[in-house]
Amino acid sequence: MLLVYPPPFHETFEASTFLIGSVVPGARFCINDQELIPSDKGFFSQVVCLEAGENQFICREIQPDGSEMTHSLTILRKPVPDLLSLDDAVQHSHVYAWPQDDVGVQPGETILLLCPGPKQAKVTCRIEWLMSRPTEMSPIGQVLDTREGIFGELHQVRTPWPRGEIYGAYVQIPVNTPPMPNLSVQYALHSDSQRIEVRTPGTLTILPYGKRLQAMVTAQEAIVRTAKEEGARLTPFLEGTCVDLVGFDGPHYKAQLTQTKQVWLQAEDIRLLDVPLIPTQVQIHTLQAKGTPLGIELSIPMSRLLAHQIEIQPRLVRIHFYQAVSRCDVIRYDSLAFELGLNEIRWQQVSSDTVCLEASFSSDVWGLEREYSPDAQRLCLRVRTRGSMPSANRVIVIDPGHGGEEFGAKAPDGTPEKALNFHLALGIKRAMEANAGYTVVLTRDEDNEKTLAERVKTAQEAGGHLLLSLHHNALPDGRDPKTERGVATFYYHSFALPFARCFQNVLTNSTEFDDYGVVYDSLHLCRVMTMPSVLLELGFLTYPEDAERCLDPKHQNKVIQAICQGIEQCFKMGDADSA
Repeated sequence: MLLVYPPPFHETFEASTFLIGSVVPGARFCINDQELIPSDKGFFSQVVCLEAGENQFICREIQPDGSEMTHSLTILRKPVPDLLSLDDAVQHSHVYAWPQDDVGVQPGETILLLCPGPKQAKVTCRIEWLMSRPTEMSPIGQVLDTREGIFGELHQVRTPWPRGEIYGAYVQIPVNTPPMPNLSVQYALHSDSQRIEVRTPGTLTILPYGKRLQAMVTAQEAIVRTAKEEGARLTPFLEGTCVDLVGFDGPHYKAQLTQTKQVWLQAEDIRLLDVPLIPTQVQIHTLQAKGTPLGIELSIPMSRLLAHQIEIQPRLVRIHFYQAVSRCDVIRYDSLAFELGLNEIRWQQVSSDTVCLEASFSSDVWGLEREYSPDAQRLCLRVRTRGSMPSANRVIVIDPGHGGEEFGAKAPDGTPEKALNFHLALGIKRAMEANAGYTVVLTRDEDNEKTLAERVKTAQEAGGHLLLSLHHNALPDGRDPKTERGVATFYYHSFALPFARCFQNVLTNSTEFDDYGVVYDSLHLCRVMTMPSVLLELGFLTYPEDAERCLDPKHQNKVIQAICQGIEQCFKMGDADSA
């Protein structure tokens, strides 16, 4: 008997988990005396319900000769935090109250204060020196959890919604508030004739009205989000980008891009400037477009690197430049740019501080590179189109997911996902390089651990024309592994969607897998802009029938052939467009 999931001493907040493993083919298998029917290969997958606290399971394998093997397993269902009393609220305030960290806000800004408490409690909040009277708070209601059951460990519940209430109140900082550092936020809770006060772990600092700090990005590519930690990822800011800061929350800074648009940056990615830059707005006067062996180069002079966001559609690149003013009178094209698929470039001042550039193409976009030269004071954008793809020496980058100490999911027989991913990657490399015109680069060529950033760097340094990341899927606790199966293809940029659809179609048509769908998701390997990038989930290792197929050499060859067929189809579409 082999039990591959859950691991020893497993803990979860969920009301159920599942047991995955294998027994000798033909053997009987029981969990707490309930007999299950393993697959022909002896694989089993069974949901088990969990009570609060420790749950004991006895697994028995009864082999054809009558011999038995027993395995005992303890799973701890961690209690969901109770907010049934005022003491509970105090105990869990370090998790659910806000602010958790020291926070800086502007006068005139509206903030949301949060405090945990029991149901039917009366809760008020007060900011010292700022509010003469407490403000009453209301329950905010439970946040709906809509996470899909994919990427098992990634989607496990970390901080569950408590039994009780989270109370909230919007508070606007008066515009005439003077700078005030490190104000404490206090909550008063009343329930069943009891009263208790809670002071938040973090403090509130009121920043000088209208005064903005300026910062420069020091990371090669700074992480940009719509919210400080769990917000959606946006186009990374390049090293040298200057931004205005209007607030902070712990190790995160809030940057003001326009009058209505704010984003969040990590403190480790920026450096505060002692002397602010003047002027804060940059005028954009001219633009030049020319064809090069690497694609269509758009050259934009600017005195300093502006924060910008990029949207790449199949035949359109749209860029918003912030703190910018358009004075663009001249756009110069060369003939090769048109031959490679450029239609036209248009500028528009969409607001008083935002300029939008739109470049349209007659051939589908295959990626975009950015580079800023401080000496030349010029931002260079290189757009690759299908019309600029080479007819030979096409570079395919295959990323075998996981590796080294990072095993990924495990099949019921204990085969780690990393081994399956690597086996398929080698098969694709052999098959494609036997076909003249292709070079295949692997992001790891042995069983070693590579960071996601290292994998992207390998793909970019290889000059890749297409990036495929290979994985096998798994489920988190709380799901039924017998209902989730099939292949899925993930993408992020719109220009990669046709590629995702192509691979999903060939995989579902050429293998026995069900169609789990094409999925938009902000995954690291899919956020690559320099080439089309998709992530393939090639079956669920938590579903016994899928797992059996994934381990079958004949099926593996079908998957390899299907992926190779998908690669060929992608480039044939490009040949047709550019003919």
